[in-house]
Amino acid sequence: MGALPRTRASTGALPWRTCGTTPSPTTPSPKARTRSAGTPPRRGPRPRTSRRCSPSTPSPTATAGSPGRCATCPGARWNSATARSAPTYPGCGPAGSARSSGRSRCPGDEGASLTRTLEQLDFARAVVAAHPGALRLARTSYDVADAHGRGRIAVVPGPADARGIDDSLAGLRTLAELGVRSLTLAGARWAGEEGLSVFGTEVVRETNRLGMLLDLTGAPAAVVARVLDISRAPALLRAGAAAVREHAGNAPDPVLAALGAARGLCLVPLTEPLCGPALADTADHIDHVRAVAGPGSVALCGAHDTGEAHPEGLSDPTGYPPLLTELRARGWSDAELTALTWENVVRVLKEADETARETSARRGPSTARLEERDELTPRPVPGLGL
Repeated sequence: MGALPRTRASTGALPWRTCGTTPSPTTPSPKARTRSAGTPPRRGPRPRTSRRCSPSTPSPTATAGSPGRCATCPGARWNSATARSAPTYPGCGPAGSARSSGRSRCPGDEGASLTRTLEQLDFARAVVAAHPGALRLARTSYDVADAHGRGRIAVVPGPADARGIDDSLAGLRTLAELGVRSLTLAGARWAGEEGLSVFGTEVVRETNRLGMLLDLTGAPAAVVARVLDISRAPALLRAGAAAVREHAGNAPDPVLAALGAARGLCLVPLTEPLCGPALADTADHIDHVRAVAGPGSVALCGAHDTGEAHPEGLSDPTGYPPLLTELRARGWSDAELTALTWENVVRVLKEADETARETSARRGPSTARLEERDELTPRPVPGLGL
């Protein structure tokens, strides 16, 4: 699927911006010149300044041309030179990308709660509000495309920890209403080693209705298989290729193949533990995921807010151009590189939006409760060779 069209409605562009000239408010129009001398002229059109950030304007937290760290948000890093680069997955992208704002804790940590998730979301909104010229809160694929067209960083809230909904579909709907677009299933008691419970299945269906993406990172194999089987929207997975580097956080080929078949997206993290110490090692993972899952199911996960070590040359967004150059040397086409850095992420967001519209037309909000529907789903899950 190609990039979303940039129309007047989505970009706010006006004809005079296209040609680079702005009409003067004091210059009378041809109609104004035909008025009688005694009639006061009407005010001309107000000159509108473009909302696009100037290429020479540094980011609010970085000096021009150098990596910067936000003094307000210690996890945020970007570079003004790449402020209009294509977005990747929330929380995982380069500068100019959609970034995480709803993650309460990493999967496996204790202490996730609805209150903590709301605090993180409120903090992210405050950061966006503090930098209106560089950041924009985005909920849909069209918001992301619009922010990209205006030269802003699209902030897409998520992923939220599933334990942060406090086992309540009302809590899930509240997060969705506040703009959270993805949910990590790892650690939820209704998504354990034996698979999804009936309540867990209701969570999947409700996320489809709400337009939220499911993040399968760290989830048990049975949960991964079940979600890919029943979800009508694409799923996400932040992992490298286990066939390239053996690591508990990397995905084996059967999972990558199933993810690709379900039109999901594997976001390859640019971290040393998962991918290796060199830039070429990361390119090996990206190459392998493309070969197994398909070119439409691979994207980048910068992971610059995780505190983990990065491969040499990929510690900040200035390493993206050399990485793309390496992939081009390996035979990647321009279309494949565009899909890797932009189109694949926009595609899954757009498909989640479409799934929400279709599902909402057929069913209303679920009233299921964990206490009433806590047995395991009786339907067998497909085997993925895990």
